[in-house]
Parts: sequence; structure tokens; C-alpha cells
Amino acid sequence: MRKCYVIHGQLFLFLLFLPIVASAQSIGGSVTDSTGGVLPGVTVEARSPALIEQVRTVVTNSSGEYLIIQLESGTYTVTFTLPGFSTFVREGIALAGTATANVDGVLQVGSVEETITVSGEAPVIDVATVAQQAVMTREIIDAIPSGRQFSNLAVLTPGMRSGTVRASIKQDVGGQSGQIHMALGIHGGDTSDQHLTVDGVSTASWLQEDASATWFTDGNFEEYTIDHSANAAEIETGGVRINMIPREGSNTFTSRSQINFTNPSLQRDNLTDEIRQLGLTDANRVKDLWQVNPSVGGPVVRDKLWFFGSFSRQVANSYVAGTYEDTDNFDRVFVPDTDRQAVDDQDVTDYAFRITWQPTPRNKITAYHNENFVCHCHFLVGTGAISIPVQPSASVFYNSHNRITQFGWVSPISSRLLFEATLGMVPHWTTWRDQPEMQANPQIGVLEVGGGLSSFGSFSAWYTRSEMDVYEANNTARASMSYVTGTHAMKVGVNVNFGKAVRDRRNNSAGDYTIMTRFGRPLFVTFNGNPLQSHEVLNPNLGIYAQDQWTVDRLTLNLGVRFDMFQTGYADHNNPPTANVPVARVFPGKTAVSWKDVQPRLGLAYDLRGDGRTALKATANRYGDREGMGHAAALNPADNNNTSGRRYWVDFTGDFIPNCDPLNPMPNGECFTPGNFDFGKAVINTFYDDDWAFGWGQRYSNWEFSGSVQHELIDGLSMNVAYFRRIFTNFNVNDNRAVSPSDYDPYCVTVPNDSRLPGGGGNELCGLYDLTASKVGLIDNIRTSADNFGKQTRHWNGVDVTLNARMANSLLLQGGWSAGRTTLDSCDLAAKLDNPTSLYCHTETPFITDVKLLAAYTLPGAVQFAATFQSIQGPMVQAEVNYSTAEIAASLGRSPNEAGSVDVQVIKPGTMYGPRLNQLDVRLTKILTAGPARIQAMFDLYNALNFNTTLILNDEYGAAGFGATSDWGRP
Repeated sequence: MRKCYVIHGQLFLFLLFLPIVASAQSIGGSVTDSTGGVLPGVTVEARSPALIEQVRTVVTNSSGEYLIIQLESGTYTVTFTLPGFSTFVREGIALAGTATANVDGVLQVGSVEETITVSGEAPVIDVATVAQQAVMTREIIDAIPSGRQFSNLAVLTPGMRSGTVRASIKQDVGGQSGQIHMALGIHGGDTSDQHLTVDGVSTASWLQEDASATWFTDGNFEEYTIDHSANAAEIETGGVRINMIPREGSNTFTSRSQINFTNPSLQRDNLTDEIRQLGLTDANRVKDLWQVNPSVGGPVVRDKLWFFGSFSRQVANSYVAGTYEDTDNFDRVFVPDTDRQAVDDQDVTDYAFRITWQPTPRNKITAYHNENFVCHCHFLVGTGAISIPVQPSASVFYNSHNRITQFGWVSPISSRLLFEATLGMVPHWTTWRDQPEMQANPQIGVLEVGGGLSSFGSFSAWYTRSEMDVYEANNTARASMSYVTGTHAMKVGVNVNFGKAVRDRRNNSAGDYTIMTRFGRPLFVTFNGNPLQSHEVLNPNLGIYAQDQWTVDRLTLNLGVRFDMFQTGYADHNNPPTANVPVARVFPGKTAVSWKDVQPRLGLAYDLRGDGRTALKATANRYGDREGMGHAAALNPADNNNTSGRRYWVDFTGDFIPNCDPLNPMPNGECFTPGNFDFGKAVINTFYDDDWAFGWGQRYSNWEFSGSVQHELIDGLSMNVAYFRRIFTNFNVNDNRAVSPSDYDPYCVTVPNDSRLPGGGGNELCGLYDLTASKVGLIDNIRTSADNFGKQTRHWNGVDVTLNARMANSLLLQGGWSAGRTTLDSCDLAAKLDNPTSLYCHTETPFITDVKLLAAYTLPGAVQFAATFQSIQGPMVQAEVNYSTAEIAASLGRSPNEAGSVDVQVIKPGTMYGPRLNQLDVRLTKILTAGPARIQAMFDLYNALNFNTTLILNDEYGAAGFGATSDWGRP
């Protein structure tokens, strides 16, 4: 990692903070007289330009309580009036996210004409809501140093971890990593549960449901709401949900241009001799990193019709650590050209437009459209897909065209009743191609696993895959009704997703197989059945929910329940014969899974002393796993295991061509180890258990429990201490019914002697198994509930301690400390499955801790200083040793049947970690004004202390027979 200076320029013409639609803030509290007696019948007005009707009015109930819900982000003035009492006004109530601001009123006996105004007392404790979220408002986004993408902002939440999906950079520095495949998780949850939404509408890719093909442009959005814990009933899963709120026009014409850039001359080197001695010759570094994002908004018809438009061009190109171009892309031996370091390049063009129409004072209609074009031109280069670096010519030339179209309606019918509805369409078109030089001169793809390199050829990084065109459609409809009284805020609603994914796969002209080698020696050949088309459908993903926030004295109950129905399958298929599949593959469509679940969402909040300064909270929520079309694709006979056949290969002739019959599953020619007996046939040998696939409560799920204490230490500064426990349930397994545990023979291996390994190595590892010869190649797979075989557990326990400060309009501080540990156990289950491998069936990590902080302070002279800090656990250390046939046979008593050699992880997961990563980013901003224009000149210094922590370690230990252990642990 290096430190990088980024210069930002922002021009604001007639700038104002624009109102938004799809937030869900509330203001509530109680009204008393000067003696503490409750006052029913008090008129309470919440006024803000953010509201379409400008002011929302309610009346306190018999207990003197009131609640105003479904407010939009902005700054509010709350006015309390009652005949015979002075008017009481609270100003500067800033709302963001989905929190409830506790605003109490105390009325003095006096004249109605007399007004008492209190300013600058925005509450920092939410004594009613239990859901936890981080809210990145435009003010915060513009203040702190970050890459400005949703992932760069969300990862600053304590406990949040990034699980980058096939990205070559695992820790972002100033936007260097881009964002297209970022996934986030927190408190033991899966990163695959991440949900990306725009105005509450899903933008997911159904074949990668935790991500989106769209690169979201920061300038299109006013606010990022990051829901991460105790999610309410309207949110489908317990994962991280990023909701991006689009910007809108207003009655004032505004224009904003944002320019960010850096280049290699602004980057300092931190590749030390120590790291060079470990084998890394070049680190990740910037090549090109810039963004231009002009936008404009204003009235078409004042008080009726507004517009907002934006254009963006973004480039994030980085040199990849330790990865180089091949001196000759078309020979069989990789010779790195160290003068040409590999580049991971992302190029994005984006257009967005939003229309807002207010036909009546209580009806608001919006339309949003976004066209997005992305070239991730060397996708998977470096260590994006696997720990083995992939050279540029073997990476994927990936392009996507993404479209987001939405229509929304919101109507506060009265102070008690509000309706909302949204319709969204999100199609993705993506192409996966060989690199242009490979298209011009195709080469068979070779994945070199022993030499630490994907050596050459087409799609080596995407082993067994082929060129592909993908069309995905993600359609969303949602509607809700909210009804509020002084003590209740009830909401009922429905969300539904439906769509499809169509993949067209084909070979390039080099051939219909790919090769895996170890230290240049052929190991496996995988034959494929392309060309083929697979077509999966989602119909539907339905959620119906009801939730109520019920306040009784100082206790607020958050009661919710959600009914989920998830159904996915595949369409009719008719794929023609191919070279490796000489018969047509005709399969009728089928529903793969159809699950129904009832998910309780329960929580309580207690105002400990009744002054709104201390809140006790507890929650118990159940969530289903976030699903796309993965189950349908795994079952689809047009695209499951029978479309490829892998064989152990010995190249007797030395011509690097597998001379054997791929349709003969038995050893023949140069192919050994029996292969899939059904490869090349139009047969189905993968099934789902109906009791699992169509049952109630069978969806993979988790329970999240939490308890917290939140206290306002001094005015404007609060502390939150929270405990979390997550328990996973409804595990599923694949069972090959053609074999049983008794068809496997056990064996052990000896760990190499190496002082770098735990205990110096030399110990024996058992719990490994090899299938008997008579059962190799037989497949009759069924996916079913793990409970049918044995017990499996997965738990996470952790604690967060966080601070939140906003003081004197000059200091902003957020962040804290988080720690947690994961426990996994599948020993009982492993012993009863078709493959009884029990090595590392029980693992337990130490407490993994992190510290995340962000702060901004405004100095005299319109100068602002800001910083962010991250301290996170280093990478897990692993060592994968390849054991030869002879080494296995010495313990097994015979030659292994399933493979010519076996890779074994010799370090127990969770027992060794690399050094911690510490990253300090700072920003200095000078605000200049010239009439109606405002310029923010920003200078950012990323990784300011120039730390050089290793982010990824090579875990390929090699094998004694090859004598290749020096690359293990290489950064």
C-alpha cells in the first residue's frame, strides 16, 4: 500500500441541500407544562423545505405524546401551540437515515403571541428505534477523505468488513479499487447478504446477488443510508443494505461540478527491502485515477415540476502488485516482462436524470433514469479470483451496460396516513471476452497453480469457463401504508422482485478444453460442452410485512413480522449437439426452490430516566439468506456438472494436447482417473429434495440478537455499547447418493518441516479420505437439509463500543471499536455424508478487532480539517501443500483414485494472521465564495503514515517433490 495525494475541486452555483423522497425519519416526544403535567391537544408542527407540503401537523394524545413519521432528510423546526400557553419552538432538528428524533416540548402559561425559541439542540439519542444504521449525508461525504463510493463510506462503520468480489485490490486507498464488485458484511453476517438499492429499489445482479454490475456515481446521490443491524421488517435480510437516495431539483437553479484526480507523481513508494526479500518486486500503485462529474438541477415549473441531471466519467487504473505482462503471450513458458507491470483498469461513463412533479400539495411523483457503461478491461487480473496471480492476457475483457429506471409516488393523505409506491426496472447487459490479443490469436487456457501464475491463454483466470454474453432483468415493485397515532406508528407493505438471467456461452477458436498445470507439468484437463445457453428465472421474491412502533410511557416496542416467499427455477432448454456433447440437450423448465418463511423482527427501547439521554435496547430478529438465481443455476441441467468433465492427464507425447477420448469416462490414452460417467449425455443427475426445496422454513437463515446501552455523555456527544450474537440455521448439503461414507478409505499426510509453520511442521494430519475405484465417476447428487444427516453450527459473538459527536457546529466525530469471534462445527455432519472428510471440521477464530474513526473540524477562515482512520486484522495465513500420488499411497495403502495429487491446507484456519493494517487518511479543505458561487478546494493525503502492510499472501506452499516452497508467504 502507498500513500496517495488526491486533489479535489468542487464548484457550487446557487448550492443548497436538496430534498429527498424515500427516507423514513420521525420526530416524536411528549409535551408537558412547567410542573411536569402532560398536555393533550397540543398542536405540533414540523416544518422543513424537505417536505412536499412544507409542514406536517399532529395533535398530542391524552398522554401528551405525539409522533410524526415518514419525514424526509433535512433540517426541521418544531412548533408547539396550545391556547393559554406561550408558543414553544425547537429549531435546527437535523434528520437523516431512519432514526426517530426525540423532541419534547415544555409550555409555559402565557399569551399565545409570546414565543419561546430554542436553537441548536438536535437530539443525539434515539430512544424509540432499535434498528442500527450509519448515515452518510452529503455534508459528511464532502467533508471526509474517501473514495466517495458507497463501499468506501460504509467500511468506516466499526465492525464492517469488505469482502471484495474478484477485485485485485482488497483495501481501498482514495478510490483506487473502484467499486463494481464490492461486498460488505458486519457482526458475523455474510457479505453475500449485502443488498444495494436506489431509493429502496433493488439494483442487484441475480447471478451475483450481493453486488451490481452498475458503478454508482457519487454525484447522483444526496445520502447513503447503511442499514446493518436489527433491520426492520421491511428489509428482507440481516445483511448490510446500502440505500442510495438520488438528488432532486428544487425551486432554485443549482449547478455543481466535481473534479477529483491524482497521478503516479503524487504517490510515494513504500516497497522496503524487507518486502522485496519476501519476493514482491512491485506493489500496487496508481496509474490513472480521476473523475469529472458535472450536474445541474432546478425548476421547470416553480412549486410543481423540477429536474436534476448528471454526467460522470470515471477512471480507476492501478498497477497490480507482483503481476506482469508476458514477454511472449503465445509461448508455453511464462517469462515476466518486469518493465511492464500489469494494470487493473476500470473505465465508467454514467448519465442520470430525475424529474419530480408535485401535482397537488399532498402528492409527489418522481421518475429517475440512469444509463451506466463500465469496462473492467482486465477483470480478474492479479489475485482478483484466486490467490495465484493472473497475468493480463489470461484475464477477462469485461464490459457492462446497466440501466436503472424508477417511478415513485408518495402521498401524506393526512397527518396520520401516508402512502408510498415505487416501480423499478434494472436490466444488465454484460459481455465476458478474451483479451483482444487472445481473440486475434486464440490460445488454450492454462492455469498454472504450482508456479504461482496463470501462465497463458484464454480465460485461464476463469478456469473451465468460456466467453459469455449475459442478460439479466431485475424488476421491483413495492408499496406501503403508514398510520400513526400518538403512541403507535404502524406500517404495512409489500415488496416483490421478479426477473431472469440468460447466459450464452461459447468456446473461442482455440478449442473446447482448458488445462491445469503444476510447475509446467500437465495435471488436469477439463473438457466443456459449449456452446450452450442457460436461462434462469425468479418468479417471484415476495415480501409482505407489518410493523408497529408502540410507545407505552418510557418503553417503546418495535414489533414486526415478515412473510417471505422465494421461488426460482429455469426455463425450457434446447441446446444443440457440440463436439463434446454429441446429442441435443432438451430439458423442460422446472421450479428449483419455492420457500415460504415467517420472520419475526422484535425489539424494545427504554428511556431509562425519561430525559431522552439514556436508552436501553434489545432485539431478536430472524432473517432469510439473500438469494438470487444460484439455486436455479446449480440445478439447471443445461449448465450443471454434466457440461464439463475433468480428467487427470499425463502428457506422454509432450505435444501439450490431451490425446484421449473425452466421452470415454474410463482411463484411456493420456487421460486417467475415471471421469464423470454422464459427461456428454443429456441426462439429469442433480436433484433437490422436495421436502427441502418446497418446504416452510427451509431457507438458510440466521437469528441476530443484540443488547445495547446508549448514553449522552455531554451535550452533542453520545456513547453506545452493544453486544451482538448471530446464530445460523437451516444448513443444506449436497449428498451423492451413488456413494456412502463406507466407500471412502482414510489416509494421513505429513506436514513439511518448516520453522514458519505452526510447531515447525513435521506433524501428521489425518481425517482425509479417498473414494474406492468402483465408485469414481458415479454421480447422483441431491441437495437436502443438513439436519437429515447431522448437526452443524455457526455462531458469532461480539461487542461494539462507538462514539457519535456533533458539537458547536464545528466538530463531527463518529467511530469506535469492534471485536468478535466466529465458531464453526460440522464434525457430526461430516462423519455421515458421502465424503466423511473431518479435517478442520471444528474451527474457532480469536476475537478479531477493528477500530474505525472519522472526524471533521471547521477552523476559522472557512478552513476544514478532516481525517479517517482504520485499523483492521491482517490476512489469515494459510499454506496449501500438494501431496503426490506416492506420498498419499504410502498412507492409503494404494494409489489414490480421485486425483493424481491432492492439495491439503496444513494450517488450521483462524490460527495464524498477518500484521494488522493501519490506514490514516487526511483532508484539508478551503471554502471560497464569489457571489452565488462556492468553491471547495480539497487536498487529500491517503495512507498518510505510509504504512506498507501486506494485504494478500500467497498460500501455495508447493510440494517437496517439486522443491518449490520459496513463493509461500510471498506478498
